[in-house]
Amino acid sequence: MEGVGYVGGNSGNEIRFAGNLILGITRLRERSNGKGGVICLTWQSDFLFYFRPEIPVGLMNSKKSISAEWSDDLKGGKAVHLSGIFDQLSYKVRKALFTEYVKSSFSTTHCTLKSEGENTVDMHFLIQSIKRNVPIAQPDKSMNVFENSKSQVALQEQKDIYLLPTVCVSNLLHTDIHVFLSESDGHPTTVSDNHRNQSTISCGSMVEFYTNPSIIFFTITLTGFDSTCKPVNSSDWVKKLLKQKNDVPSVDIDLDFGGGKYSATLRLSRGSRGTLEAAIFTSYSLKNDTEFGLCFFVPNKRPLSRDEAENYGSSIPSEFGLYLPPKSTRSWFLKSNKERLKLLKDNASETLIDLDALSGLAEISLETEEGAGIRSITKLGVSTGPPLSKVVVPSQVVTMVPRHVVINESGENIIVRQCYLQNDTVGMIPVNSKQRAPLQLWNVINKKRDVSLFEHVMKKHRKANDDSPIYLQFRLNESKLGWSGPVCIASLGRFFLKFKRQQLDQVTALESNVTEFAYVHLVEEGSTLGLHFHKPPNVSLPYRIENCLPDVSITYYQKDSSEPEIIGSESCTDYVWDDLTLPHKLVVRINDSLLLREINLDKMRSWKPFYKTRQWSGLATHLPLRKDLGDKKGDFGEFNGMEMMKVGFEVYADGPTRVLRFCEISTSHKGDKMFHSCEKIQLRVNQFTIHLLEHEKQASSSITR
Repeated sequence: MEGVGYVGGNSGNEIRFAGNLILGITRLRERSNGKGGVICLTWQSDFLFYFRPEIPVGLMNSKKSISAEWSDDLKGGKAVHLSGIFDQLSYKVRKALFTEYVKSSFSTTHCTLKSEGENTVDMHFLIQSIKRNVPIAQPDKSMNVFENSKSQVALQEQKDIYLLPTVCVSNLLHTDIHVFLSESDGHPTTVSDNHRNQSTISCGSMVEFYTNPSIIFFTITLTGFDSTCKPVNSSDWVKKLLKQKNDVPSVDIDLDFGGGKYSATLRLSRGSRGTLEAAIFTSYSLKNDTEFGLCFFVPNKRPLSRDEAENYGSSIPSEFGLYLPPKSTRSWFLKSNKERLKLLKDNASETLIDLDALSGLAEISLETEEGAGIRSITKLGVSTGPPLSKVVVPSQVVTMVPRHVVINESGENIIVRQCYLQNDTVGMIPVNSKQRAPLQLWNVINKKRDVSLFEHVMKKHRKANDDSPIYLQFRLNESKLGWSGPVCIASLGRFFLKFKRQQLDQVTALESNVTEFAYVHLVEEGSTLGLHFHKPPNVSLPYRIENCLPDVSITYYQKDSSEPEIIGSESCTDYVWDDLTLPHKLVVRINDSLLLREINLDKMRSWKPFYKTRQWSGLATHLPLRKDLGDKKGDFGEFNGMEMMKVGFEVYADGPTRVLRFCEISTSHKGDKMFHSCEKIQLRVNQFTIHLLEHEKQASSSITR
């Protein structure tokens, strides 16, 4: 077929189409927006046409020339009843927009192929005819052009005829397959000159076949395992479908390989154009989206050792299980959906996975004994979802990804370590700028000691995944700043970090900017928890401290912390908590007095005096300063006669930032300055409920909201 023909006329006209079968249909498909070879006809009665394919030399891998006969005469206005599996599977026409009447009918025809010294074979086609009513203007020649624009519109019947292949086979397995379609249960002959009804299909590909639709034998071979299933006769399923009273859109057929050791499924359905679509798939596919290999074994089999698995590589026999290299996907052919998962390492633990029980997101842990009382913990996030294919099949892709990933969004290199390990050298993970790295966790076991009977019983009944929260610390690489405070990897949200220099005196603390800030945004990305490190912060910091007192310095530190900071007179500084696990209260001391006060920065309050008249003896008198700060009293001036009761503080909001302000009452914020709104907001209440309550001693009702 060499083009798209548009013909209009009376009954008795004939249309002939000759062209290359495969290349010609491809050209037609490109010209008709992927709809295949289409002939658009506007006809008032029946019409007749026939065609034949033109097959170039070598197109069908044949050394001999192949010629094609003309097809039988086709009546465009008459539908032909289809037999076989085509008639038993339901098909629904996809109606176009704004089309009230659409009717689809099917028929088949074949063209006989002849080869020198060979028996003749038939190439079958599926013909779809779609009939619709289209509006056509009927101008009156007696009227002028302006009046013709208002002429009446009549509906006339239009037929679109599509020449299609009979069968389309899709390979949804993650391995190559060889497909042979025939009219008998004969075995495929890969060395045959005629390759029209057999083909090797790669993963995710689709091949069209022109075979007899009335009876089809499907023979599938897994090329990677050199195993062929028993031929599937479509006629056997026709008898079963005849007993069904309701429409059957598809049928699933089990395919056994290797004597029943592993299996796949063949789904037969009608495509959008009525072609018989055959899809080969497995119920589950396993995807390894990590940087290390994973081994899956059946529960009743001995797992392969590391050397054995490496010798087999990715071609581990299916009866033993499956090896998934990094960034790879494999089909699960075993009939049992329960499997054991382990890392390809010596002394690695195993975990049992039931594929049928997986739903949504899950987390699994794999431990490996590293020696010297150290165990590495690899946490994986597991998710399930449908495969990415145009053919809808009941299959799930089980994806395994690193559970925790550190993403360095800053322009500096950083180092991440796990907190509270007895060995500080374990668990250091460098992450370069604009890079990401999976998080490797560790468990350092205490040295041998006497264990009581109670501890032994509790350890025995403790759940394997019942571990305490894990915290991380961050540090800037090639910097003199220390480690940040701990961040829990099990909590979602934004956590601010502080980096400070160590061993500083008061003069250096006031004259140098020795504190830098960053934050970690922990978000859930599918089954992965991503720790995004940002420096400098691109959002407002949570707290700010303002010292509006002249000639007065203020020392402050987080409660239960031992890292005091100093702010000079008439200055301000940003602040975040040193340790998020400690109480969120700030301990403050003015000048070198021994009187301390705890302030809650998260609670807004109006101005109040710092010193209370009757609490001089009740205030704490201990400040965890280092010894080198003890002899520096008086370096920042005294009160200079200021009345102590005029010194106070207030906490107000400046957008998302809480501001702790030390000042006199005359310079404090007023009530109308406590909150400054930058934009107007609109509040919409979707539901509003009123409850009518009747008191026991009152006859009237009251309304509460």
